[in-house]
Amino acid sequence: MLPAQTLIRALLYLLLSGIAKSSLNAGSDRDSDTRAAGFRLRHVFNYRLGQHAAYSTPLDIKDSIEMVDSHPSSQPFATLKVRAHDGNNVEHENDLQVGKLQQVNLRVDKASNLVPNTSDKETVVNLAKMTSDAYLFDPREPSWLNTSLGYNFTSRFGWEGDGIRGHVFTTEDYGNVIVAFKGTTIDPRDKISGQDQTNDNKLFSCCCGAQNPYHYVPVCNCSTGQFQCDSNCLATSLLQNDSYYDAAMFVVGQIQGLYPKATFWLVGHSLGGALASLVGLTLDIPSVSYEAPGERLAAQRMGLLPWDVTDRVRRPTMYHIGNTADPIFEGSCTGLFSLCAFWGLSLESRCHSGKKCTYDTVKDKGWRVSVTNHRINYVIENVLEVYDRVPECVEDFECQDCPDWHFT
Repeated sequence: MLPAQTLIRALLYLLLSGIAKSSLNAGSDRDSDTRAAGFRLRHVFNYRLGQHAAYSTPLDIKDSIEMVDSHPSSQPFATLKVRAHDGNNVEHENDLQVGKLQQVNLRVDKASNLVPNTSDKETVVNLAKMTSDAYLFDPREPSWLNTSLGYNFTSRFGWEGDGIRGHVFTTEDYGNVIVAFKGTTIDPRDKISGQDQTNDNKLFSCCCGAQNPYHYVPVCNCSTGQFQCDSNCLATSLLQNDSYYDAAMFVVGQIQGLYPKATFWLVGHSLGGALASLVGLTLDIPSVSYEAPGERLAAQRMGLLPWDVTDRVRRPTMYHIGNTADPIFEGSCTGLFSLCAFWGLSLESRCHSGKKCTYDTVKDKGWRVSVTNHRINYVIENVLEVYDRVPECVEDFECQDCPDWHFT
């Protein structure tokens, strides 16, 4: 059963914005089962925590989401081509989660079953570029990967480290929308965002950072003893008002209101990728994450997935793209002397829901495991653009999280 808070929020967003039929425009493609379309930046959003009531209406939260349109009179942003194919968006049949949402007549049919074609290299690279740009404080920075200065940038636009930040890309006919979420901010000007750290440690640790010799205080009081934790307490902590999941749901609901007839995909890097996956699970939207920590544990705690990973549950198409030399993606950035611990991050989860598309950079390139191999721009330049092919995407049913812990 879904926790009441999760179900209420999901029902609210679906009632307000809906998920309607749409499809990518057909184009010149390499085969009949794939379609290509160009996506351009349309909006930038910044959602700061603490500026809305827990259950605000869209009109109330509108002031909390700042959006800046691409300036129509300036040089447009480069169009990024993305391919889709007919994928079984809803892969399995069960009433665990989405079946509950059928109370509001959620429809997933063939027209909305188009999913990102992650076997296409260009698509994988361009979706990654969308996630990269969400980090930058100013699109005039040299790291900006979506070229040109056609951006109505104003000093009032908030780029605070805390909160949800990202970009909205659409096709020319506005029939398809991609929402790209920012990951954890670690920057010399910003250090590590406090809310990023809190959400990382709630989502990806065994028990909010308890029982670990790290340099910070646990972010919840759910530990009940040595390597023992209260599961209900954990689920509640994930849905509190400082939750990025909650904020991401509000953001996606608002954007769906702008494009009520569009088909949506969600993408993100690191923490942003995990948020894309969790919101996608809730709203039945396909998602693609890059170098994201394992989010399956958080999804199970929130009631979005069953604890038995072999259960044939109904869920959207989910892809997790990463490389074996990234300790955050692989769940090995742990221990007292790890760089994650130095940053105050307890990233203990390793299991992903959906399918993993893993580049074996340790075997193929002889890379050493390092957080350098987690940075999205480095991954784009040295992995995604270098490999000739995208690796096969497979589910890992053998993965286990927190085997030493007992949850009550």
